[in-house]
Amino acid sequence: MRTTFVIAILFLLSLAAGCRGPQKQTAEDAYEVGMYWYQRARYDRAYKKFTDALDLRPTYIEALLGQANAAREMGNEALLKKDRANGDRYHEFAKKALIEQIKKTPSDARLSYGLGQLYYERFSNVVAEFASDERAIYQDAAITYFRKAVELDPMNVYVNKYLGLLLIKRTKEDVPEGKRLLTKYIEDARANLGEMLKRKPRDEIEQKYREDLRNQIDDIA
Repeated sequence: MRTTFVIAILFLLSLAAGCRGPQKQTAEDAYEVGMYWYQRARYDRAYKKFTDALDLRPTYIEALLGQANAAREMGNEALLKKDRANGDRYHEFAKKALIEQIKKTPSDARLSYGLGQLYYERFSNVVAEFASDERAIYQDAAITYFRKAVELDPMNVYVNKYLGLLLIKRTKEDVPEGKRLLTKYIEDARANLGEMLKRKPRDEIEQKYREDLRNQIDDIA
């Protein structure tokens, strides 16, 4: 009898929920789903959800950054498959989106950092077989935007890594600064990792981040 009563209550509750109709997706909902897929390297799904978030709120800068980052990664994947046409197309989309937003909010360091990452990926890609003069353009552009990013946000330690790697590969005159920045990055990264290791990881994403950070430190050191 008790089981029948519980089932009846659950049935009535489900009917009531159905009468209210489906819940409308918010820009924040779409963004959170996009981040879920981005963190799991499903960049095509992430891109779609970030686009949904922007459709719901065109001024949502976090969603724009997510969309641009997902497009950059999709471009990277295409280039790894030697699909230059789609690699260039996705990267061009990301570049235009970031540049247009920089015109509107030039003080947002995340935009310059994102553009720096895009050019860094183009410079460091060895599969795409870019011409040397083209690769030099990407190198200089990445350095320019990373310098802007660290000027706007000195607390972003990852800029030091990318800037350092770019500078030591440019000219002999740039090598000392590149080494200094990489040393600074290693110090900051070790400190961050040490703080994280004092507690259990929140989820598998943070655990993977810790492992990646440790590998980055070992590679650079």
